[in-house]
This record gives sequence, structure tokens and C-alpha cells, in this order.
Amino acid sequence: MALKQFQQVQYNFEQQLYQKLTLRQADIKLLMYLNSSDQTLLELCRQTNLDMSTLSRQLKAMAQRDLVIKQAVQNDRRKRRFVITKLGRSKLNDFKSAMQDYEQAIFANWSAEEKQLLKVLLNRLITSSERLLTKKGG
Repeated sequence: MALKQFQQVQYNFEQQLYQKLTLRQADIKLLMYLNSSDQTLLELCRQTNLDMSTLSRQLKAMAQRDLVIKQAVQNDRRKRRFVITKLGRSKLNDFKSAMQDYEQAIFANWSAEEKQLLKVLLNRLITSSERLLTKKGG
């Protein structure tokens, strides 16, 4: 199926990008959460649906690579907030920029009508998939 092939090409591109930026997929996801606001471990657990030990290990590894730092919370010195570093923000921006360039390169020779048609068809695919998921779950 063409969709499966596209997913594989996209996956391969992202893996090359992670390697180039010396990041993992989990790093990018956590950097995106922390880019909008500093957060405690508990807040990140709630948002990511990861267990505390897994998340703690990931954040510790990211801190060792200077992507995030741990800071004490002002009104409660026992609590710690994770803050994205300058390096972490730079790598996240590089990732976002590369993904945007990749998307623009894909659609560079597409007409506005072709892009619109793809958007309509993808929305139909999403709607149909969600409908099937709802039927199975209910």
C-alpha cells in the first residue's frame, strides 16, 4: 500500500535526522513539551502518559547531554522543574526546520489543486479510520 511506503520513507528520513542531530525520538517529544513551558516530572508524566521511572531516565540522559537542566521550584525547594537549555532549543529548532524543509521539498512541484485534493483525501481517510475505531471500541 502506498501509505505504508510513505510512512517508511518518512520514518527513514526522521531516523537520519535524529542521527545527524544526535537525538532520539523521545528527546524531540520531551523537548517539544518543555519548549512551551518548564515542567516538573509529575506534570510531564501526566502529559506524556509515561511512567515516572522511564521518564526520569530519559530526562537524566537528556541532562547529561545538556539538552535540559533541573532547577529547584521557587516556592518548594524539594520540587524540581525541567528546563530546556539553549542547546536543547537549538536542536529542537534544527529538527523543526529540517522537517519543514522536507515537507516543502516534497510539495515543491505540486499545484495548489493537487495539495488541496490530497488534504481532502487525507481528511476522508482520517474520518473513515476514526469511524472504524469507534465501532470497534463501542
